[in-house]
Amino acid sequence: SKRVAEILDGPVNDAVTGTRFGLDEAAVAASNLYASGIKTNDDLGKSLKSIAGAASMTGSEFSDMAQIFSTVKSNGKLMTMQLNQFSLRGLNLAAELANSLGKTEAEIREMVSDGKISYDFLVDATQRFVEQSARANDTYEGALKNVQAALGRIGVLVKANQLEATRK
Repeated sequence: SKRVAEILDGPVNDAVTGTRFGLDEAAVAASNLYASGIKTNDDLGKSLKSIAGAASMTGSEFSDMAQIFSTVKSNGKLMTMQLNQFSLRGLNLAAELANSLGKTEAEIREMVSDGKISYDFLVDATQRFVEQSARANDTYEGALKNVQAALGRIGVLVKANQLEATRK
């Protein structure tokens, strides 16, 4: 449909262009976030870029980080389990949130337990990692993954016309 093409060409492509991540993982994440209520391209793009940044910071796959963000979105709040999932991947999100709010980590953990950290706040707090996702070219492995992601995007362009013709 026109809306799917608009999302793929817009926020999904923007979130992964110049990163080591492919359109496939970003498209799945966008689908999950869209189903959870994120409808505007701006909000979707901001979310996908936060996911890419957090994944880059932790050396995680995009889909792995997207699962955590999607869970927070569907729950409507950051919960202790997701906070711990960030920590297990090497990102002390409690410290990041504490810096953002001028609170201690203990206070943040209490706020999380009380359901006071929203998905939107999570995305806002992780925006500072967005720049990190574009730095993948600084490493050999990142550069190879960027090439792989770019080749995947070329394949998408070739197949997109065939799939559209099949649909019609």
